[in-house]
Amino acid sequence: MRGMNHRVVIFGLDGATYTVLDDLMRRGVMPNLRQFVERGARGILRSTIPPLTPPAWTTLVTGRSPGTHGIFNFLQFDGDSPYLRIISSREICCETLWSMVSRHGGRSVSLNFVAHSPAPKVDGYIIPGWVPWRWIKKHSHPAGLIDQLKTELSGFDLQDLAMNFDEEQKAVAGKEIEDYDSWIDIHIRRERQWFACLRHFLKKGDSNLLGIVFDGVDKLQ
Repeated sequence: MRGMNHRVVIFGLDGATYTVLDDLMRRGVMPNLRQFVERGARGILRSTIPPLTPPAWTTLVTGRSPGTHGIFNFLQFDGDSPYLRIISSREICCETLWSMVSRHGGRSVSLNFVAHSPAPKVDGYIIPGWVPWRWIKKHSHPAGLIDQLKTELSGFDLQDLAMNFDEEQKAVAGKEIEDYDSWIDIHIRRERQWFACLRHFLKKGDSNLLGIVFDGVDKLQ
């Protein structure tokens, strides 16, 4: 695959429903997305059961249902104990797109996909999503990737990139309208960090498959 110069980009917008996007594209607020949609194909897809972020995105990168790939929620019981822990890549029970590309001699990039921590060891680069900043460096692949990005990316900020669980609770609890600006600003900064990573790997030009999820849209809705 690498020798054939094939390249595919998965550009994921979590929770970005057409009932919102169509109006924004029609009014010219999102002209780039409108042009992208007009040049391609679109459709309403059935979600997974349950219709949650972790099983849905895992289904996208495996082609399997939650009953087969093993991811059902954000949290999972820790063995036979009554305690819950965050799901990890160890719960994925089948191949992903990233491992398939590696198996065929290609290289991939995976950015901000949930249930990818610790990062699977594939030929390529993985920065997992839904991970606090203290753990991203350890759980990314290959070792030293985050330090490399700190050197090569101007303005790279690991804390802006990572998930802040104290802030994310507000997506469920709600916020007063006077707090909206600060809430939106947090996610704009975060999405810009992820986009800078994507642009960096696109410029490197050594990967056949690049995938990224922007999940700020889901939190804002």
